[in-house]
Amino acid sequence: MIPVRDVLPARTTPVVTIALIAASVTVFVGHVAFAPDDLAREAFFYTWGFTPSAFSWWQSVSMLFMHAGWLHLGSNMLALWVFGENVEDRLGHGRFLLFYLSTGILGTLAHLQGGVAPAWPLIGSAAAVAGVIGAYLVLLPKSRVLLPVPFPPVHWAAVEIPAPFVMGVWFLLQISGELSTPVAVPFWAIAGGFAAGLALVFVLRRPERARIEWWAPD
Repeated sequence: MIPVRDVLPARTTPVVTIALIAASVTVFVGHVAFAPDDLAREAFFYTWGFTPSAFSWWQSVSMLFMHAGWLHLGSNMLALWVFGENVEDRLGHGRFLLFYLSTGILGTLAHLQGGVAPAWPLIGSAAAVAGVIGAYLVLLPKSRVLLPVPFPPVHWAAVEIPAPFVMGVWFLLQISGELSTPVAVPFWAIAGGFAAGLALVFVLRRPERARIEWWAPD
């Protein structure tokens, strides 16, 4: 079963969240199209991924839009869609973009300090998505996520489950063998991005948007 969204309606269109998802999908499709073999794929990762032994600030941003496979891409973009909508709503578009990039960069720095596989490139948006999840926990700790469940023969129903449970599943998948990239496991990047999200949301949030009347339908 795949979660589709949370239960809280946003008052603004999540244009930055949509743009980030579109950019990540575009980069992945381009990577598949223009780097079809293993050698080209490896060169692409080393050029645009974040390699601790060859530190580069711009690579700490470019790596956020790269993914190793459809499952890696899909899990991150789904989490960004489910949790990013309301975080963007509470921060505002510009602040949310700054927040996303900042938590992603801070996550890569945590990976750098962790000393994990210094010669292997780190790729994926997991650090930034972990930051979004951290912000969501601060802003909406009791929220729930809609999970569509099939009932025979063709009926579907939406079941509400606690958002922290979905977040926990995402974290476990990211550090498991199922979604670990062929270059570097992003444990420290995820931990750093999550911690950065917990802290930065207090700096960038807009208190007037925390009132119930902000998101409640008119």
